[in-house]
Amino acid sequence: MLLWAGQAVSELGTRTAQIAYPLLVLALTGSPAKAGLVGFASRVPFLLFSLPAGALVDRWDRKRIMLVCDAGRAVGVGSIAIALAAGSITFTHILLVAFVEGTMTVFVGPAEFGAIRRLVPRGQIPAAIAQNEGRVYAASLGGPPLGGLLFGLGRGLPFLADAVSYLISFASLLAIKSEFQDSREREPSRLRTEIGEGVRWLWRQSFLRTTFLLAGAGNFVSNGLALIIIVLAQRQGASATTIGLIFALTAVGGLFGAVAAPALQRRVAASHVRIGYHAVYALLVPLLAIASPLSLGFLFALMLFGAPALNAIFGAYQSALVPDRLQGRVESVGGLIAAGAASLGPLSAGLLLEVIGAVPTVLVFAGVAVVVALIAALSRPLRRAPDLAVLPGG
Repeated sequence: MLLWAGQAVSELGTRTAQIAYPLLVLALTGSPAKAGLVGFASRVPFLLFSLPAGALVDRWDRKRIMLVCDAGRAVGVGSIAIALAAGSITFTHILLVAFVEGTMTVFVGPAEFGAIRRLVPRGQIPAAIAQNEGRVYAASLGGPPLGGLLFGLGRGLPFLADAVSYLISFASLLAIKSEFQDSREREPSRLRTEIGEGVRWLWRQSFLRTTFLLAGAGNFVSNGLALIIIVLAQRQGASATTIGLIFALTAVGGLFGAVAAPALQRRVAASHVRIGYHAVYALLVPLLAIASPLSLGFLFALMLFGAPALNAIFGAYQSALVPDRLQGRVESVGGLIAAGAASLGPLSAGLLLEVIGAVPTVLVFAGVAVVVALIAALSRPLRRAPDLAVLPGG
């Protein structure tokens, strides 16, 4: 419970600052491409460091890793607030902090996911992952409007709030007495060997491999659309507070999806959830081109309704299928695929927005969503998904 609560506060702070990053860059430079570049900088660490991070998480103490990363992220985002107060903020500073914060997050993700298997009874793991999804979307519900409001009051306030949230998470981790991994003897080996073991293991699992690749493609579209929605809303005269409200509406869809996730898991086959999610998403994307500011939020909410169920179901599969000694490495490969693709989403969207305009950019992303939906529908490994109930950790 302490882990969940601490990460919930941290997530709220992250979502508060997340909306402020593009708003700050757009206010300082007026460039959607530069705003997209900051989004890229926050996610490119997953491309660079996911694989070694996963191996190191399996090698080192997971709790200690999370403590160091929370402290580092607090210092990073806090420096933006200080620089804004001093009137010395630069685009390079923002870019660097986004990169550092993303790098720390690369380590936190697999460390927390690996800890779930150690801290939560096996039969409760799917529910625990669904609760984590609910936590993320609850933070997404409160974070964007709070970030927009704080940004309107003072540009540094969202970043100060994020820094404080990391310190609260740090304190919650210190209060947890349980170990975050099974006790085991470590045989001396090269980091490259350990990374290769995790990659090879995952690549042999056609079902998990397919789900990770589809998640990456979906993240590319979703993260690109987030920047597109901000630009579409601004060009219709929406204020920072209104943009925050748009993303709060989006979070409502995810929160409802998290509540519905356990029922969907019991009643709908995993393959049908995945295929249905991508099909509905692809149908809704083109409507963004003609939507009003608040309608943008409602549409994005509908798109993301199925995401929590998707993540809970396939997260439970991952926890059940992957041995504890490989949890960090396999999760990091998933992070490399998913977040690596997500890093390209805002970068591509920002460039397209400047070159061809908003509506054509929406249509390009709609085309990508259609291709992803078709791949999911035709995927043989998805149609032959194993029964979660009979898996060893399920």
